Amino acid sequence: GVAECAAMSAAQRLAALALRPRVVDFLDAAIGGGVSFALEEVEVAEDGPLAGRSVGDLDQRQVRVLAIVREGRDHEPNPGSDRVLEAGDVLIVVGPSERLDEIIR
Repeated sequence: GVAECAAMSAAQRLAALALRPRVVDFLDAAIGGGVSFALEEVEVAEDGPLAGRSVGDLDQRQVRVLAIVREGRDHEPNPGSDRVLEAGDVLIVVGPSERLDEIIR
């Protein structure tokens, strides 16, 4: 139930704190607004500015594509720089907030 999920989440967080304390500190700072980066989900629109561009194009703008998700397909983690973005792709990206704002708009 819900209590079991909460207990498991707490246990996983404690394990992460013990094994990767700097990663947890960084994520806490990012979530709390202490770091100007964001993790976003961005859908590639058919007539949008991302369609036809490559993962490498975004990488040059300091936006890292962690994974691409397409309906009916599995996640595509860590796509290569030559992967061309298609309408319907959902990108899981991380980067400086201002750069993400540029690609989202």
